[in-house]
Amino acid sequence: MKKKLLYKLHYVIVILLVSYLVIRLIDQSQMINIFPIDAFANDYSSHIARVFFLEKYGLHQVVPNWYNGNYTLLTYYTPLWYLFTWQLFRLVGNVQMAAYISLVIAYAIGFVLIYIFGDIIRISKIKRILFFLFFFVNPISIGWFLRLGKLPEMYGWLWFFLVAIIIFWYKDHELDWKFAFIIPVYVGLFYTHILAFIVASFLLVSIFILKINIRERLFIFISGIFILLLTSNFWLRFMNSLSQNVAGTYFSLQWLIDPGNLTDKIVSFIIPIIFWLIFYIYWKSRKKSRSDLLFFSFPLIISFLYITRIAVFIPGLNRPAPDTYHFFFIFLSLYMLFKIDWNSFSEKLGKYFIILLNVAVILGIIISLLLTPFFIPHTQNIKDSIELFNDVDGKLLILKSPPEVNRGAAYSYGAIYHNISTPAGWAAINISKDYLEKLSLPSTYLEEGNCDLIKLSLSNLMVENVLSYQKYCDTLEMCNFKLIKKKNDICLFRTPPL
Repeated sequence: MKKKLLYKLHYVIVILLVSYLVIRLIDQSQMINIFPIDAFANDYSSHIARVFFLEKYGLHQVVPNWYNGNYTLLTYYTPLWYLFTWQLFRLVGNVQMAAYISLVIAYAIGFVLIYIFGDIIRISKIKRILFFLFFFVNPISIGWFLRLGKLPEMYGWLWFFLVAIIIFWYKDHELDWKFAFIIPVYVGLFYTHILAFIVASFLLVSIFILKINIRERLFIFISGIFILLLTSNFWLRFMNSLSQNVAGTYFSLQWLIDPGNLTDKIVSFIIPIIFWLIFYIYWKSRKKSRSDLLFFSFPLIISFLYITRIAVFIPGLNRPAPDTYHFFFIFLSLYMLFKIDWNSFSEKLGKYFIILLNVAVILGIIISLLLTPFFIPHTQNIKDSIELFNDVDGKLLILKSPPEVNRGAAYSYGAIYHNISTPAGWAAINISKDYLEKLSLPSTYLEEGNCDLIKLSLSNLMVENVLSYQKYCDTLEMCNFKLIKKKNDICLFRTPPL
């Protein structure tokens, strides 16, 4: 196969991935006019609501619409994405459009930063484009960022790219005073997304291990101290609150050992193994460089702790979600992949590698199409539910909603467009465990059909309206709840006095 044809195959990959990204972005643009309430795309609704609350109530202010006023906005959630998108909201006047524009901007900034990173590590222009596409247009990224709407974390990875630009430059150069720029970059990353900050900190450890000069290590150590000091206002408050709310018992990495999520569990083995294989080929192509082994030793240790599930039981390491780790391993794998001189092994191997990339891209798109649904417009149950919001007078609780309705998303919509208040909400990070247990009782009692306890639990939560569906409507009617209105399978009741 001639080199010219091999080069053209690179462009085939680019065309395929760019086309798929554009198709997905066009499809997701429906969120501008259709509020995402479906059970799959749940994070968009939460982030959109918090941007709206930022405009209405202000940062760190009480939000009366959620959790009976026990919710303080962004007290334990880093605010930079929200502050940025809030300005977009003020500019365009549509909070859903602001969130979508921030998504598009993230891809644009991501491309620029990865292109600069590619210049730092000295790879060709086409490889820089491929680096961006492989990072952002793989099945995991499409599902996590674009479809689920993990926008604050997506912006966290933009800061990560800045971290990587600095770290990988000094990987091959002696540290000087300019390394101090790592401090504001890490601080920016921290205040955008803590979990991305945790995995990005592995790179700081990597360069600390690599640099054997005492002066350089001292410089890195002092930089780390400054980063901790400049972020202490947030993490000290967060740590002090852990015993008081659900954040103290919630560890995203727990998904790896919890029942279910089979696809995630399979991926959690595949990604680290690919990372190990690429490292070995890269290291061998670099004639088993000692410096490369030192630099990648800590990520390799982390990947071992991850794949063996030991990381699930290590405080701090168990906070990031599995996909956050996956993106870290993917980024390092792409760096090594594009630095390998395949022809140093054999010219034939280089040809096979290009062909394999094309096959992998096609398979990745197929997997994404099969596992990650496109934007789901409102079903009849969703339409009926939000239409009944017009008749809500007082605090609302949704009990036993249809399976395609995300209750948190519905509460977000209700707060934004109907000023509805609820004892529930869609961001329970700073809510006490006792309160959440209390909040779960009406649903349990409704399932049991215990009328007295349903009424008592709703009264304790100060609920005046209940939205439910199908057989649960019959149960509420049997319990002498007053029917306000019914639309097909969805019903709205007023709670009776005790």
